[in-house]
This record gives sequence, structure tokens and C-alpha cells, in this order.
Amino acid sequence: MPDCPGDGCLAMWLQWVRDQTQSLKPESVAMPPKPVQAGLFGGTLYDDTAPTIRDAQEFRSAVETLAYSVFRLARNRLTRAERPRLENLIDNAIFKMVRHLDRGGPVLDPADVAEFEQLRSQVAEDRRQADRRKASAQGIKHRLEQLEKLTHDEFEEFIAEVFEALDFQVERVGGSGDDGADLKLTRGPARSIVQCKYYKKGVIGSPDLQKFLGTIHQSGSQKGYFVTTSSFTLSAEKFAANQPIELIDGPRLGEMVRELVGLDKSSKDEPELRLF
Repeated sequence: MPDCPGDGCLAMWLQWVRDQTQSLKPESVAMPPKPVQAGLFGGTLYDDTAPTIRDAQEFRSAVETLAYSVFRLARNRLTRAERPRLENLIDNAIFKMVRHLDRGGPVLDPADVAEFEQLRSQVAEDRRQADRRKASAQGIKHRLEQLEKLTHDEFEEFIAEVFEALDFQVERVGGSGDDGADLKLTRGPARSIVQCKYYKKGVIGSPDLQKFLGTIHQSGSQKGYFVTTSSFTLSAEKFAANQPIELIDGPRLGEMVRELVGLDKSSKDEPELRLF
């Protein structure tokens, strides 16, 4: 530090340091504005608690809400509490959207109305199918209770009802010329056959499944279901494990029926039945 001529030397030196430090700072650069994330909906959001649709933007928002709710109801595993809340939301949205249109309320795009009508029809059809399955389930439950008293033909009818409740299209074959195929199943592009064995005693061995495999190939089916009231040998289970054969024994048949009749699929704790 150079010699200081007087008492103000220290103050002068500190000012010199500040001046030098300021001169070393880079020029200030203007920062770009912080981006703002766009919302899912533009305009007025749908309000489930409001008694009416307020404008065209909210009608569009209601269409999006309805579409997502219908998707969740059909595809998601819902709890017992979630399902009725979602169904109420759907009912409320449809009611308010119908009233909005009946009163000549505005819409942004005619396509919004067309999408709403499609969703409304889908909801009605889904509920008709649910009612049909519920009615079918009651008949299945009664037959399960009388399972030990069924004849072989009645057992085939019972199994046909079970697969119909699982949304298959079922054709009964039966008879002495069925070549091991009692039922023919169709669901979408998939084709399957079913063999029913109503046994009060005894087990199903691998020779029965080998014959059934030949029937699967001869019929041009992708899969076969072998259903019995009894059980399968270990060799039969090992054989089926490497073939397009689904084994359904007495205990599993009872479990399937209980899932169709007595269990609510909305519960996350309940197993989901998968036949494919």
C-alpha cells in the first residue's frame, strides 16, 4: 500500500477498491420472461357444482370432462366409493349439457355436439350391457347352487351362460358328433372352443387333453378351454402349460362364478378375471 498523505487515506483507498470492483462487473443482461405453462382448457372450465353450463367454452370443457370420466369408468380399477361419485359426475354433466343445448346455448364447434352425443350413447349402451350381465349373473348363481344336480346337457348350458357373461358369443355344438368341442366361442377376431366334462368322480389326464388339442387345430381355433367339475392330473397340467389350452377345474369354475356374481370389480383388492 503506498504512503498515505493524511488521515483520509484509508477511506480513499476503500473507495478506489469499490470503483475497481464495479468496473469488473459484466454488463447487465435482460433476462427473458419466465415461461408460463398453458392450461388444459382455454376459457371457462367445467364446474360440476354449478347448476348450468355458462358458455360455449364451458360446454367444450364439459365434453372433455365427460370423455375422461367415461374412459375411467370403463378402463380403470375404481374403489367402491369412487365408482358412484364418477357415475354421478357423468349423470350431472349429461343433464346440464342436454339442457344447455335444448335452451339454444352456444357451442364453439358443431363437432363438440357430435362428440357429446356419441359419449351419451356410449354411456347408455354400457349401462344396458351392465344390466344384462347382472341379470345373467343371477341365473348363473342359481345354477351354481344346483351344480351337483345338473345333467351333462344342463352343465353345458351352464358353462355357455358363464362364457356369455364374459362377453363371448357362444354357439352350442354338443351331441355325439362334437369331436370334443361342446361350445364354440367368438370374441372379436379370436375363435375358441370349449369341452365340458361333468364328472362327480375321477380326474382328467393328459390323453384327454391330447385329443382336445387335435380338435383345437382341426377347428381352426386359437385356443381351447377344458372345463370340468373334477380336477386334472399333474401330467395333464404340464401338457397344457405348453399348449393353447386353458384348464378350468371345479374350484376355479366356482371362483369364476363368484367373481361374476358376488364380487364388485371396482374394488382394488379383488382379483381380475382374465381368460386370455
